[in-house]
Amino acid sequence: MTNTNQHFQLDKAFYTTSVTLDEAVANLLSGLRGPAVFTSNSEGLSDEDYEFLSGLRFDLFERLDEDKQSLESDLFEAKYEKKPDHIIAEIEAAIVAHANKIDQAKRYLCALEDELNKGDSSALRLDQKRSSPDFPYITMASLDEWARGRYSISIIESGRLIESRSEPQGVSPDNSKPWDIRDDSDPSAEQPWYTPARYFARQLVKEDSTLLLKRSLLADKVAASLAAAGIKKWGGKKPFQSSTVLKALSNFVLK
Repeated sequence: MTNTNQHFQLDKAFYTTSVTLDEAVANLLSGLRGPAVFTSNSEGLSDEDYEFLSGLRFDLFERLDEDKQSLESDLFEAKYEKKPDHIIAEIEAAIVAHANKIDQAKRYLCALEDELNKGDSSALRLDQKRSSPDFPYITMASLDEWARGRYSISIIESGRLIESRSEPQGVSPDNSKPWDIRDDSDPSAEQPWYTPARYFARQLVKEDSTLLLKRSLLADKVAASLAAAGIKKWGGKKPFQSSTVLKALSNFVLK
């Protein structure tokens, strides 16, 4: 069986309402929504192929390790090809961000296992039909409820921060406009909106380190965050275009 890939949207394959520990951690990291669904690009799959696909299990730390190796390879190639310093700095920052993501994954895993070890008093409920003593499946309803109480996030609803669903991505509910605070390490802001644009860029990269290597996509997401925060072009009517946002991110090292 070859050419498999994974879908990460629960609403595309609502075939189960429980997740493994690895899938639960990935949901908390916001890199996955619901269970990981393995499919194939091949047509005319046999019964054996379907059985093989249904038996695959998502290994989060294997995937994180693959991403780490890919970033390290990118850094090696960038240095070998003598890419500009800011490109190398971005890849190095992506490696650091990814290491932090792995550390966070470990913390989530420890917290989940600790909660499960509480037994009958655990807030996490097991899917009795799918779970085994060595391989628990956690109901998504209980995982969502537990994550709301412990981390103030929802793994079922589209908004990550349940206290501020209407806020732009990455905004903390503790400060209504944290994006107005300029980071001392930033280059001078030629336009007032550069400061919030750079703030949103940092928040987005914290959630998805691969955006460091996808400046156009990052600019699209920053433009959306600016619009959600009500930050628009002069006159306050038209939102910023991603091509304009790129100007705020030039000569700017994300960290």
